[in-house]
Amino acid sequence: MAGYTHKSAKLLTKDTVKGISSRAKLKRASDRTNGIDVYNENYYENKLNQLRYNRSLANQPDGYTVANGMKDANRYLQTGRISTEDLTDILLVTDGLFHPDYDLMDSFQQIKTIGLTPYINELTKTLEKRVLPIDDRTAVRITFNSFYSE
Repeated sequence: MAGYTHKSAKLLTKDTVKGISSRAKLKRASDRTNGIDVYNENYYENKLNQLRYNRSLANQPDGYTVANGMKDANRYLQTGRISTEDLTDILLVTDGLFHPDYDLMDSFQQIKTIGLTPYINELTKTLEKRVLPIDDRTAVRITFNSFYSE
């Protein structure tokens, strides 16, 4: 996400993690139809089994993108350019910082408002309360000085 003066922000990438469980379920159904041996769906009711399967879709068609060193990652990484005019900061986060109740822009605003550590603490409490897995929580925030002149 990129932050700009006047409190505006822009999402720089597509959230390819969103909907991964639904896409994974469709893939398993398709695989079964095509004669590929896949466990029955009740096996994937176990969150750990579901997560393991979902991770097998990293950098795969209809999966999700992750910069994890896989050769195929380059095919799925999103690239582009943005204007640096009025750019104040860029926040890069791993999916472990995706909040189940917020979209990415809401998370970005929360992190900017309350700070990364309080955001992580609140996220952790939410995940624990819902018995959801806690993934790595990594972020890089780059801030730019607004007083640059030539």
